[in-house]
Amino acid sequence: MFHTPAPKAFRTGILSRSRGSGVLIYGPPGTGKTMLIKALAKEADMRMVSVSYGDLQSKYYEEAESKIRKLFAYARRHHPCAIFIDEADGCLRSRTAMNAQRGDITFLNQFLSEIDGISARPNRMPIVMAATNHPANIDEGILRRLSRRILVGLPDVKGREAILKLHLADEKLEVEGEDADALIMDLARSTHDYTGCDLRDLVERAALQAIQDVYKKEEAAERPRLGGENRVITREHLWAAKSTMRPSPKTDLAKIDEFHGKHGTVGR
Repeated sequence: MFHTPAPKAFRTGILSRSRGSGVLIYGPPGTGKTMLIKALAKEADMRMVSVSYGDLQSKYYEEAESKIRKLFAYARRHHPCAIFIDEADGCLRSRTAMNAQRGDITFLNQFLSEIDGISARPNRMPIVMAATNHPANIDEGILRRLSRRILVGLPDVKGREAILKLHLADEKLEVEGEDADALIMDLARSTHDYTGCDLRDLVERAALQAIQDVYKKEEAAERPRLGGENRVITREHLWAAKSTMRPSPKTDLAKIDEFHGKHGTVGR
């Protein structure tokens, strides 16, 4: 079992001189990368500044550099702070790419300078955390500085069971001749290649179909609609919802696996 070191463990030796590593979270879309990074920042009781490609880029080189300087200056003033870059492959893509332009290279050089903290106090440096669906497109210099590289892959059957239980927690389930847990596990086993977002959408569809059944019964009894808050989700609703949707496309799984095999952080 992993135990978090006490703060005093970082007051001696190499850890006392280390600013901490940046983090790259990567994996297929819909696997909860952004949620994981937000949870990390909250657990560490850190302020988090969230930015995207559009927030940082500009058609003017000087303006893009200024945005980066201001971003890191703000994060240093509000230490401890994490800078979170979503869809990082958009603004931190490799300089060796065929379409790399002068503006991209200037942007990257400024970003690397800020990460290295050339003009900043080491103990005030923010931690940079990034998320991407295309880790192989991230610049090599960025990868070296984001030394913790963590794969968030598709959930296994136990993970799918936990996600389904989470989304069904506040719903009424009707089970005939079986346990509710058995019903959920049966669904988890049949949803291979589904992401967490796919499973959430499946439960939403089942809930909507349950509401439609409520409306039909109320209309047949000539009663006014009550809004569907008294809906009950059945096995039939869940399987009907599954039959109308497929797992979201994941075209880069092989590339993600290849990147993880070469560059991913292994173990603890």
